[in-house]
Amino acid sequence: MKLHIANCSPQRHLFNYKLPERRQPFARHIPAGDQITLEVQDTDITAIIDQHERYGFVDVTKIPKDFSGICYSIDREIKVSKIKDGYEARIEFLDDRAEKIIEESAVVINNGIKNAAVNHGQEQQDGFEMSINSEPLDPEQDDKSPVKKNVKVTK
Repeated sequence: MKLHIANCSPQRHLFNYKLPERRQPFARHIPAGDQITLEVQDTDITAIIDQHERYGFVDVTKIPKDFSGICYSIDREIKVSKIKDGYEARIEFLDDRAEKIIEESAVVINNGIKNAAVNHGQEQQDGFEMSINSEPLDPEQDDKSPVKKNVKVTK
């Protein structure tokens, strides 16, 4: 049988796995937006899936909102459109996660400033505002658009 494994993330993935009858681990590189095929027995497929499910390895037909970026299909090659859909789901999840982290960071910083002001007998003004500007570190990156975000914490 064939186990097709797709990398729907924007970076290369090293897929490590073990087979039940073998002691040594195996590893295959999966380029971003590509897939590999493993020709293995039914029991090996089950073992590989079991090894990776806890890390977000999912059937290509069941890609969730919090998709890890790696999916599989048994005996059917994964269509490019499915890889693209998985990529978009992964990017959307990462963007949402980044947004949440930024908002939580602003609240933590605001609370720290408030506590420092109170400890020094001063009153904190309402509405801490934080600006985040960034540019990609990797010039080879596909999406070179800078990130510009303003966050305002209100009581």
